[in-house]
Amino acid sequence: MIIDRLENIERYYQMLPGLSDAFRFFLCHRDDVPGRYTEGENIAIVQKNRLSDLSGSPFEAHRKYIDLQIVLEGSEGIGWSSASDQQASAEYDDEKDVWFFNGNSLDMEIPAGVFYICFPWDGHHCNGIAGQFSECRKVCVKIPFKGADV
Repeated sequence: MIIDRLENIERYYQMLPGLSDAFRFFLCHRDDVPGRYTEGENIAIVQKNRLSDLSGSPFEAHRKYIDLQIVLEGSEGIGWSSASDQQASAEYDDEKDVWFFNGNSLDMEIPAGVFYICFPWDGHHCNGIAGQFSECRKVCVKIPFKGADV
């Protein structure tokens, strides 16, 4: 997982192929109403989420996509855990590119203006209560994963 301020995202372009295209796609849709936007392989999900308690909520991980998540308004509580250290609570859903598992997490708060990147080996749960905020607005851009199977 990578977490950094949005102003630093260009530092990661050479490290992660597809990130610059994903960021350009984000810029095209950051002000759109909540919904799913696609163009070719590009997928952006604009969200305005009501936040909730993360305790007991399952982690998710993906095989086909890397998540670029950018918090625009409010703040979001997230949890991270290495997917390889956990026991799946459901079979992998190839159509939705997601599998769920339970386990312990490293919890953190992601404020507006910060992005985080979840790789296929990063289990994560999102939309947690963070500080005084009960909602957050964010965009998740899916970056096709071209690496080895996880």
